[in-house]
Amino acid sequence: MKLSAAGLPAIAAVVLACTLPSQVNLIVNGDFETKTIAPWVESGWASSSKVSMHDCAGAGLSYTFNCLHGGKSGQTRRPNGYWPGNAIEQTVLMVQTAEYLFTADVQIQNVQSPSTGNADAGLIELFIGGVSVGKHNFGSYAGNSKPRARMCFRFKGPSTGLKAFKLDFSRRYYSSGRTPTAFIDNILLTLAPSEPIICPLLERKINATATIDIAGTASSRFALFYGTGKFASGVRVPGFSGAWWLSGVSGQMFVNTFSGTGNFIWKPMIPNDPGLVGFLIHWQAVEANTRVSIGEVTSFAFYR
Repeated sequence: MKLSAAGLPAIAAVVLACTLPSQVNLIVNGDFETKTIAPWVESGWASSSKVSMHDCAGAGLSYTFNCLHGGKSGQTRRPNGYWPGNAIEQTVLMVQTAEYLFTADVQIQNVQSPSTGNADAGLIELFIGGVSVGKHNFGSYAGNSKPRARMCFRFKGPSTGLKAFKLDFSRRYYSSGRTPTAFIDNILLTLAPSEPIICPLLERKINATATIDIAGTASSRFALFYGTGKFASGVRVPGFSGAWWLSGVSGQMFVNTFSGTGNFIWKPMIPNDPGLVGFLIHWQAVEANTRVSIGEVTSFAFYR
């Protein structure tokens, strides 16, 4: 992957009609920058939970929530065989059948015993009103590693009303002094934005292959763009749905076609360039079907 200033998108030259605010986050204090979990409420078995400075997303230190995965003796296993651990929740207003987008940066690290591997690093699962709508399973853990991922999925509101938005941290084993710590930051819940939607999956290390999921309209043509900056407000382009956010040095990466199910997996080789470490890059895709649609902006950094 080569980042260059060439090929500025044509829509940047279009007369701009108005600006739009960013997608409204239905979650309060999803980035924990208040240095506390309020208005989140803890439940279950809270083990070594706190808000502290940590580089969860690979873009530098920020306040994150973290806790040990796993349960304790005397609990009842869940149907999936996992021991219930800690959970944090708050109340959100949901509308039945409305489509929502959830994203969060997550990481696992064995803080207590860094070189110790583990058979199960734990499961982070999202429940809305008691209904599971998505999860990320870290699987086994290798010593001296710090695996990162981004949870990213869409779902429809199971029913209308005020619902418990609950993030649950469970594991197949009891928690102990050698259990990995789970970190979570940048929790976002919005009404599903305009497609295409970009989501980085798994690791985003330099000198390695990344996996980027791009979702849009089945069989539509699309173009992927990047920018080194982001406008304070999205910019409306006449005749286009969505809004344009990219600023600074920007350009087009490629043009391609979504599959019959509306997906495209991009696996770029990230250069071994120290200048990319922690540098936030902003991404948008534009698709053409019955009309031209500008997708929601997605931002992420690469790391070692």
